[in-house]
Amino acid sequence: MANARAAPCAVLCCCHPTADVYAEGAYEDYGCVLEVWLHKRTRWRYRPSVEQVMAVDDGCAEIRPTSEDQRVLDAIRIGSGLLWYVWSQRIVAFVRRLTYQEAIPILCVALDEAGASASFSGLVEDYASIWWGRTQDNPRLAKLAYRQQLERVLRRYVGHKRSQLLNGTAVDPRGAAGARAQAARVAS
Repeated sequence: MANARAAPCAVLCCCHPTADVYAEGAYEDYGCVLEVWLHKRTRWRYRPSVEQVMAVDDGCAEIRPTSEDQRVLDAIRIGSGLLWYVWSQRIVAFVRRLTYQEAIPILCVALDEAGASASFSGLVEDYASIWWGRTQDNPRLAKLAYRQQLERVLRRYVGHKRSQLLNGTAVDPRGAAGARAQAARVAS
């Protein structure tokens, strides 16, 4: 690209809830989950009221930052703080595709954090039903081969197919490395 400033750049909409991200990019449906890091000098503002930045264009919700925001900011963090709307591509410091082996344990941590009463959509709901021992409540899991396939994935990448919170023992599904990383984040 000869002139990066003159070229239009696609807007990046990033979402933090792993269950939502996995539902949109499930590996089972040939999708993927991307890890996006923003530069430490990113200029952003938090907008708790989504209505301030939402507009409807052809029936599809779209975020339209004000011209002032576009001039002085690189991104907006909106809603409950888990959704980022990035329009300046220069602030994206790092993008990495998580492997299936990395995404499933992170999904299981998200399921544990959401709790047994949380509901999800599609494939994530199927994983949640197995994870919380509610397979009888999910009609999609009545097909034995499908349920067994998802259970094999959980056993392979997490080591078990049910949440350890069901037994009262909390074990980080990401393993010892994940538990150390979480402890380091809490300590800082």
